[in-house]
Amino acid sequence: MDEKETADEALFERNMLALLLARGYYWHEGWKVLVCDIPTGQLTFHVPKDFNTKDLPEIKPCWDGHTTEEKWGLVIQHLHQRNTPPFNFVKRAGSCHAYEQRMLAATKSQDAAEIKALAVDSQTLVRMAVASNVTCPTPVLERLALDPAFAVRLVAGLNSKLTKGVQYSDEVGVIRPGDALPEDVDWGFPSSSIMMGNEVSFLSYYHFAAYYASRTENAQIMARLAKDYEICVRASIAENPHLPHDVSMMLLHDRSPLVRAQLASNPDVQPDILEALLKDSSVYVREQLACNHSTVPEILKPLANDRHYFVRRSVARNSATPVSVLQMLSCDHEKSVRSAVMRNPTTSREALDAMKRWHRTRKVGQAP
Repeated sequence: MDEKETADEALFERNMLALLLARGYYWHEGWKVLVCDIPTGQLTFHVPKDFNTKDLPEIKPCWDGHTTEEKWGLVIQHLHQRNTPPFNFVKRAGSCHAYEQRMLAATKSQDAAEIKALAVDSQTLVRMAVASNVTCPTPVLERLALDPAFAVRLVAGLNSKLTKGVQYSDEVGVIRPGDALPEDVDWGFPSSSIMMGNEVSFLSYYHFAAYYASRTENAQIMARLAKDYEICVRASIAENPHLPHDVSMMLLHDRSPLVRAQLASNPDVQPDILEALLKDSSVYVREQLACNHSTVPEILKPLANDRHYFVRRSVARNSATPVSVLQMLSCDHEKSVRSAVMRNPTTSREALDAMKRWHRTRKVGQAP
């Protein structure tokens, strides 16, 4: 089989996998576009016009504006979520399943050898349970304080057995022992159970880590979490209102458009960071920038000329958009953009009059 035949076969297999996930297809410039929906968003795949789509229904064009980079980012995000235990996952003590037995043992066991074995379990929630166990030996807690999963490190830091003299947080950015979970948060169970181990119920890694990352004021911790391997943790850091400039710069160059989009939507981020995001290649990032009420007019003006209508629509919805820009958008060829201008409370009478004149001109031009 030569290189061309190999490439054709690989392309056919890719198209068949897309067909397996597709809910429908539509036509675009002579190509069939397969539309797939996964929990994290929409995926589209162009296939040749003669590709046999079997009984797949033809639907209206519904591309949401995602780029190729964003498409594969959504796939990666879904893979992370698929491998994560459900939020607020409750395990019953009377169950005979091995996972449930490990969770119960990790929380209640006082056997040092058993705790040590569970501390290297493949499941993040099991290691979190070990880290919350008040009978966990100090050497095991110190090792869990260096765990790859942020939530495990955080729970280990909250365990009362670790003293403030233990220097484990300098390398990985864990909070200092003695810090308490906020009491005014509805975790779905008492926050003390994380430290005391009196319930076999834990927040998933993503919810727990993301909550803390979005609220910490420790610049050193933020700098380290901005390099975390989990997208959701980096995205939560990006929405933190206390971001130092050097951390904002790290997030500005993050490989994930989801992280950069979260940074673009942060109303407390530095002006020069917002200006740099204007040149971002991701349309989703520019859309979030257009929604940000802290975005200055000098940035909103070029966004009002973006080729993607939903970026222009976000500019039209923004109460910080200058009147002159709203007047220009009132004549936009996309109806949803004009509607957004009409609903914007800062839209001037001149912009509304310009919209009416534009409508009259259109009607005259379409008259037989």
